[in-house]
Amino acid sequence: MKMILLTNDALEKGMTATTGINSHQLRLLKTDQLSGWKKRLIGRVVKEDVYNLFLSLKGITNKKKRIRIITNAGFNPSTMERTNQTMLPL
Repeated sequence: MKMILLTNDALEKGMTATTGINSHQLRLLKTDQLSGWKKRLIGRVVKEDVYNLFLSLKGITNKKKRIRIITNAGFNPSTMERTNQTMLPL
């Protein structure tokens, strides 16, 4: 699985000028909405599928729609963990 380095540019691609970033996006990246969230995320590495889901949630203000997108991507909206994990051969 390809990994993505979170940079300022990578995070801003998932933000909008008006709403910024939503709570589901932050939970997906395993951080909270407290001040300094961007600084805490820069330099972290996430799986490509997590980053792509982060981007797909950009600008979606309707919570039910975000939950549907998260579920369709194979994640649990409560835990933001992948629900259909498969075992990879060693």
